[in-house]
Amino acid sequence: MSENSPPKSFNLVTEPWIPIAGVGLVSLNDVFTNEYARLGGTPIEKVVILRLLLCIVHASMPNLDLDGWYELDSDPTRKKLADKAFDYLQKWKGRFDLYDETHPFLQFTQLRDQPADPKKINPNALSLPISSGNTTILTQWNVGKEPTDAELTRLILCGSCYGMGGGKYDFKLKVDQNFQKREEGKKSKDSAFPGTLTGTKGYLHTFMLGKNLWETILLNLLTEDELHDLLPMMKLGQPFWESMPTGEKDTKYRPSYMGTLFPMDKFFCLLNEQNGKQRLQMTEGIQYSSKAPKEPKKTKAPKAPPHWDPGITIYSITKDNYATLWCDPNLAPWRQLPALLEFMAAPKSKYKYPAFVIQGLSKFEEHNKVTSFGLWVGGVAVSNKSGEQYVSGQNDYVDSDFLIPMNWFNDTNSFDRFTKFVESIKFYSECLEAAVNAYFKSLKDNRNKLGGIATRLFWEKMALLAQSIISLSEEKDQEKIKAKKIEWMKLARSCYDEFCPHETPRQMRAYTQNIPDFRPRKNNNDKKKGGKK
Repeated sequence: MSENSPPKSFNLVTEPWIPIAGVGLVSLNDVFTNEYARLGGTPIEKVVILRLLLCIVHASMPNLDLDGWYELDSDPTRKKLADKAFDYLQKWKGRFDLYDETHPFLQFTQLRDQPADPKKINPNALSLPISSGNTTILTQWNVGKEPTDAELTRLILCGSCYGMGGGKYDFKLKVDQNFQKREEGKKSKDSAFPGTLTGTKGYLHTFMLGKNLWETILLNLLTEDELHDLLPMMKLGQPFWESMPTGEKDTKYRPSYMGTLFPMDKFFCLLNEQNGKQRLQMTEGIQYSSKAPKEPKKTKAPKAPPHWDPGITIYSITKDNYATLWCDPNLAPWRQLPALLEFMAAPKSKYKYPAFVIQGLSKFEEHNKVTSFGLWVGGVAVSNKSGEQYVSGQNDYVDSDFLIPMNWFNDTNSFDRFTKFVESIKFYSECLEAAVNAYFKSLKDNRNKLGGIATRLFWEKMALLAQSIISLSEEKDQEKIKAKKIEWMKLARSCYDEFCPHETPRQMRAYTQNIPDFRPRKNNNDKKKGGKK
């Protein structure tokens, strides 16, 4: 760049960077000008960008109470919400430039003049699909490339609160020079904590889903009254672009709702490009929690989560103990709906998690015309090894949305019916697995572990019917329900046929002896395997 060239600029308010499903990239101005259906991109990007949009709307209406929320809701176009956010962005437009010299968006200029470790300034290290460091390159998709400004923006946004733990960060860098990052006298490998929105295994996130993006924002907007009821001591606070955290030991941003909605556990600062390549200073930020909520155990309930979050799917075990639903690519979110929506069958006001859903639904209680609500569930499953956090071949994204009948909220009979459907389908899968394993065992074939693969195929086929199973929960005609269950059993039987050849006499004998038996078990002495004698 020559001396006469204008300084580089990429303003999030006017430049396209937000993925919109079926549209492409749009700017923040576009989001609050046009009526788009929903966000696109990866599940991580959906979570982080929605939270950023919520911060913008909250900042544009800092004293929003329940009456104010209902006033916004009374406008069917949701234009009032969009207009306020649009006007706010014009006022603070200067704070949304990625390359601003004084206030670069989501960056700490205190890091700019500190020595850069050449091994730890590659922004590709923040990208899950791209290989960096000593990661194996599997395909051309894993090869690092120079990110565009739009991609760089999303990397920094996601890395700030939904990043991976590990050694990709430069631990010598500090925003607050008085902050002691590692306790003296302790020998430990420098490894950053998992992202606040990531957790050790990858949290499952949940939020309300509206008919369009404006409505989605409105449904997940917590009012001042709700915040006071949920956490009396929590204040709304200021968004980070208005007032950046003072450092790693910040005591003002983190305790606020803005700091909870968009945590900043990693700090970044862009450096001047070198040889046409982007350079990014990366270090640890505010530590929100050192340990993630534990998974539920049969003998001992897990401790309460280290911090409250409105979107992480945490549910109650006992009055003061909670457990987390983790992302599991092998366990479709619709199968976890009974645990996710556990609060429906519980006394009101007992639950605070996930607040986006609980508070969104509570506002519908007086709306007799509301017959269903949208629900989005997603995230990414991650692995941990030797302090490094990464997405392995067994991990993947989880990204699902559902239309839930309002009767599940008003009348728990429908919800209980769905829960029993899931239990029945799980029973069919267990019968299928046992039958397939028994088939190969009877043939003395060492492939007697194919039952697990067969059940995964069965669940994949059932996932295509998820919405119809949800709708069936409102059906009271037992004959229709029975007919559907027969269809599910036939689907499981088709998986058995697919995995168990029956062409030779020997195969036919094994096939016939081990056909899945879906009849209910009467007692523990009944045959536990899936096949029938």
